[in-house]
Amino acid sequence: MKREINKIFTCSTGHITKEDADLLRASDDIPSAHYEFGDFISVPSDEDSYKDLLTRCSSDGYSKEFIRLLEIAKENDCVYLQLDCDGETYEDLPEFSW
Repeated sequence: MKREINKIFTCSTGHITKEDADLLRASDDIPSAHYEFGDFISVPSDEDSYKDLLTRCSSDGYSKEFIRLLEIAKENDCVYLQLDCDGETYEDLPEFSW
């Protein structure tokens, strides 16, 4: 039996700005779900939808660091980007204290 198994890129909310977090909570424009410790952001698999997402993020004012996290998720064939307050921090990515 074939099972559907998806990949998720999980990282600390410290890798996004406070403004990014506020935009995620206020916007219906980005496909995301908020939970107690962070957010899940859907990463489209098709190129047109993915490019549209990046365009919306850019025009809505998300930081280049937030957009980079989406790019990392896409490059690694992830279905979701998970931002979690207890998620892993990566030394090659900027961190923000908020």
